[in-house]
Amino acid sequence: MNLSFLSKEQSEEYKRKMNLTEDEEQIFDMLTKNYSVVKIAGVMQMSTRTVDRRIKNIKIKMDMVSTL
Repeated sequence: MNLSFLSKEQSEEYKRKMNLTEDEEQIFDMLTKNYSVVKIAGVMQMSTRTVDRRIKNIKIKMDMVSTL
């Protein structure tokens, strides 16, 4: 999931509206910088599967915000 197309203002607005957990917010920030799942997992010290699950939750929250 590449979110590097979002401007700083757009990413901050999404974060404000989505009510992300601390981990999700950190992952969201890394996704806006075009980090890979493997790199995120290394930085966050979690498995790639856990990162994938967090990204899935972020996508769900983004979809919910987009439909408002």
